[in-house]
Amino acid sequence: MTNALTSPRRQLRLVDLENLAGSPVVSLDNATAVAQRLEAALPLGSTDLQAVATAHVSGFAAKAAFPGASVKWRSGKDGADLALLDCAGQLPLTSFDELVIASADSIFARLITEAKSAGLTVTLVADTARASRGFLSLADSVIAFPAVAA
Repeated sequence: MTNALTSPRRQLRLVDLENLAGSPVVSLDNATAVAQRLEAALPLGSTDLQAVATAHVSGFAAKAAFPGASVKWRSGKDGADLALLDCAGQLPLTSFDELVIASADSIFARLITEAKSAGLTVTLVADTARASRGFLSLADSVIAFPAVAA
């Protein structure tokens, strides 16, 4: 049994690899650069859950660069975004203290609203030059993350 006062905060991190890389096709080098920069900006804890999504063509790079993460792939318009939303929809948000969305795509706005209603803190990791101010304003905090390929 854990004590609420000593238990670590638990984070659900959703990573849109293509968005952070700034390219629809992500090489292993770029995926590794994204993973390293993301870990440096916001370290992953031992009880956190990380899901990374990309198109099929970059699936190997995602799996190699993010060991231990749940890697999802879906091609087509908003494929990675939809894969991450599906993943989040299968998890009880109340099992987490914080939702981290690593993407500048406003398709996640509804999920942010749901997470905040469930009492989660929401952090966006995004290329702030590509995200709308309205989307960024939904989060409790924003970590600027210029695209790797930019």
